[in-house]
Amino acid sequence: MPNLHDRVSTEQIPPALAAVKTTFTHTEPDATDQQWDQVAETLEPSFPKVAEMMREAKPDVLAFTAFGRRSGRTTRSNGSTKGDQTPG
Repeated sequence: MPNLHDRVSTEQIPPALAAVKTTFTHTEPDATDQQWDQVAETLEPSFPKVAEMMREAKPDVLAFTAFGRRSGRTTRSNGSTKGDQTPG
């Protein structure tokens, strides 16, 4: 997505950015998609350049929703640790 900061004045960045960020609080792809559209529609009167940018960037920005969310946390390891070495 092009830089939001280039589309609004400095004092308008916090409210515009806060609105866009609400999209990423949703866990379901349909809800994320609907929120994205709602935010773009809401921003249209005050920030038309941001709304246009959001519409153009939507497929790229929301592509992650096709993969779903991973449940739980995964701990990554780069090899064995002292605790899992079997005496030999």
